Order: sequence, then C-alpha cells, then structure tokens
Amino acid sequence: MPSGRKAFAMASIFGDESADGNAEVVFAVAGLVALDSQWDQTVDRWLQITNGEDFHATDWQHHHGPESYEELVQVIRSSGLYGWGVAIDLASFRAEFPGLTQDYAYHKCFIEVADRLIKLSAEHGYKDLRFTFDGRQGQGTTGLLYDYISSQNEWVDLLSFADGIAFDNRKNPRIQMADLLARETMRGCEHALRNATYRKSFVALASSDSRIQFDFLMGEYFSQWREGLRDLEKTTGIYANEYWAWIKKQNMQDNLNSRIKYLVWYEAKCLGQSGQDTRSMQDN
Repeated sequence: MPSGRKAFAMASIFGDESADGNAEVVFAVAGLVALDSQWDQTVDRWLQITNGEDFHATDWQHHHGPESYEELVQVIRSSGLYGWGVAIDLASFRAEFPGLTQDYAYHKCFIEVADRLIKLSAEHGYKDLRFTFDGRQGQGTTGLLYDYISSQNEWVDLLSFADGIAFDNRKNPRIQMADLLARETMRGCEHALRNATYRKSFVALASSDSRIQFDFLMGEYFSQWREGLRDLEKTTGIYANEYWAWIKKQNMQDNLNSRIKYLVWYEAKCLGQSGQDTRSMQDN
C-alpha cells in the first residue's frame, strides 16, 4: 500500500434528533461515526457510568446529577468518535417557508448531518458504512431519505453503503450517545439565538480537537437559501439550466419540493467533490 494512503475499514453511524419542549424554537439532528472497534470501547466506558440504565439526555441530569452527565460528555469527548450536529432555527424557517410543514426541518437536518458524516467517513478511509437512527421520527420517511442520499453518485463513488438504514431505540448505548449530542446541539442553538453563554457540556464537546462539530441554520442562512430558490425561477443561465436537466433526469415536476431537493443534492455534490479532492491527496 502506498505510503500515506489509509486502509479501508468498516464503520457505523448512529444518530438521533432533539427539539425544545413544543418543537417550536429549535430542531436538531446529530450523529456519530467510528470504526466498530472504537464504538465497542466507548460503549464499555459509557456503561460503566450508566450501569445499563436507559439514558435520556433531557432528564438524566435531574435524576442522576450534573456530575454524572458531565462524565458522559467526557466519554464522548475523549472517545475518538467523529460527530456532527445540525440545528434549525424554526422561527426563521417558518418565516422564509410559511407553506412548508416542519417535517422539512427534519429532512433538512437529517440530510445535512448525513452528508457531513459521509464526507468525514470518506476522508478517513471508512468503507461499508452502516447507518442506524432512532426510529421516533418515522422509519418510512427516514428510510426514503437514506435511500436518496446513499444513491447519489457523489457519495457512491467514494465509499459503499450497507443495504438500507437500520433503526433502534434509546436502549442502545450508541443511540444514547447520539441522543446526548443531539440534545447539546439543540441547546447550543437555543443559546446562540439568545446570544447567551454556551453550556459547559456544549463547550467541552465543541473543543474536542474538531472531531465534533456543530452548525446552526438560522435567519441569515434561510434568507440566503430562499434567494437560491428564487434564482431557480429564472429560465436562463447555467444554474437554472442545470436544475431543469436535473428534474428531467429525476422524472420530477417543477415545484418547491423539487427545488429544495435540488439544493440538497447540489450541496451534497459540492461536499462530494471536496471529498474527492481529499481522496486524491491521500492517494498521492
């Protein structure tokens, strides 16, 4: 094997979602990816603290104290796992897209997290990537999103995917870790919206040598995204021509749903091209 080239290995992604009490302020999705051997080691440390109890990030501190919660944060922080959390400012989302249900917020967060974790996996030479998500948001919708993402040539050319997405619940320690990360993502976005000081637990995760990263999609983001959709309303220009070619290839009608899917695909394409550049550097 050429010097500097990483060996391919099997890895798994586990993910979950979180929202404020009434799902009116912030919605978030987060996921963690690692080699299966890393997952096993981290689970052992996690279980030493939880003693196998069901973990729910929303109430663990209340029932077990902040010290126990911070210990679990440190397990993730020092684990070597890579993670992404993406949260949406729901008020800004509703203001720019009043005709869309909040299901689209979940779709957007899921795709954004999945794209980022796939890119990370390609960069680190992972192969046969497996997805497991908490099933509360509906297995049908999440399964369709997974099929849509994993079929994109931009990702298929970089690594292989397990057939279908798996679903589990919060009895699984790996889902519990994703639950904690999703909760911290949601709370972090809440604090950003209020210009408040971030929680100690959020800062600990965000300072984990860039292995765990967060993105908050707020007012300016959705304003710019809306402008991107307006650009697609033009009938001339390279961008519009590419869109019309894309919906024809996908056998779709031109509507807001198609335009949003196109923008999601376009973002994945850009991330995929970045991943190809990274792979090329690794191969040289």
